[in-house]
Amino acid sequence: MIASSSVLRRASGFLGDHRLFVLLAVQFLSGVAAAPMLAFLPVYVDEVLKLDQDFTANARAVWLAGMGIFAVAGGALSDAAGRKFTIVLGLTGMLAGAAIFITRSPLAVGLLLPGIVGAADGLFVTGSQAYLVEASPKNRLAVMTALWFSGLTAGNVVGGLAGGAVAEWAGYPALALYIAASTGGVAVLALLLLPNMGRGSPGPRPGLRRTLAGYALLLRQTSYRLLVAMQMLRTFFWGGFQIMGPIMIAGLSGSKFVVGAFVSATTGVGLASMLLVGAFSDRRGRRGPVLVCLGGTVLGSALIGLTTDNLLGLFLAGTLAAVFAWALSGQVTPLAKEFAGPGETGRAMALINAPWSVAALGGAQIGGRMVTDQPSGAFFIFAGLALVALLCGIVLFRQAMPTQK
Repeated sequence: MIASSSVLRRASGFLGDHRLFVLLAVQFLSGVAAAPMLAFLPVYVDEVLKLDQDFTANARAVWLAGMGIFAVAGGALSDAAGRKFTIVLGLTGMLAGAAIFITRSPLAVGLLLPGIVGAADGLFVTGSQAYLVEASPKNRLAVMTALWFSGLTAGNVVGGLAGGAVAEWAGYPALALYIAASTGGVAVLALLLLPNMGRGSPGPRPGLRRTLAGYALLLRQTSYRLLVAMQMLRTFFWGGFQIMGPIMIAGLSGSKFVVGAFVSATTGVGLASMLLVGAFSDRRGRRGPVLVCLGGTVLGSALIGLTTDNLLGLFLAGTLAAVFAWALSGQVTPLAKEFAGPGETGRAMALINAPWSVAALGGAQIGGRMVTDQPSGAFFIFAGLALVALLCGIVLFRQAMPTQK
């Protein structure tokens, strides 16, 4: 017990605030709980519902759409009612994911339940990011953002393994029970242990309708419009890459092991780059890292387009592109914080999450349609969109943030 308390004190000391320790623990455990939902949805659709993967793709699209729409609602709710409330509400809504694996209704599995879980995910992610921004020291925000992403990714790995073991040995009803128990447990943990930060602004609590209307005021600012455009345009690449990368590697190698190695390599180097670039930008400023990462996304996407028929070239180009894409993801949250006024943090986070969902869905649709016949063309399209995002970034720093390094 004494040793555990010592570990907790050291961890909290490293993070600088015990609130961050609890938040990152919740983030990790949410990944453990939620990972099987998406990981085993395609398998359940194939084995139990006997439907093709177009059905799964549409269910994922509904999930992303719900996430994007409710990221906007979550930002307003977070600013109006508090960060912790939004986090707990989102985690509670994710309980609906358990029902996916105990129903045989195509309507429920393809539309209703993915919509509910996506909406809950939008609330949770936006509330969690707003909490992260409020609790983190400004000079360590990019590193804390990288740890936030790392916690979720590590949780997904553990959750995928745990969910796979449960599904293999006990079947889908047991998997549903695992998801319900673990998701409910994380919600209770957040409710009991996560300190309540409030809304991030003093004064009377604004109504939700007034807070939602505040988005129009934010988007009148050049900085927010440029940031939204930059975030959306650069994310098309990642939405397409996640779909197309493993498929192309599988087609060229014929090996599931090589596909697994590719996914592991892109994830591993991506997380490492996010931490390293985050530490650098916390000390030296955001301008250089953001613009270099945007340029790297253009280069990486173009190189993938040139190597779609070469296994080694595709592996290396995909890994390089992942370095820049992951590192850039760690910069967007701190950048949005630069523009957020008192009481606007939740909405600022929503304005980077909603475009991400839209573009990830758009990139996945482009990739899914072009991966068989025109994979190179898809990545040249993504490179062109990323180039426009780079131009938005240049204008953003020159006009809206001229003093940023």
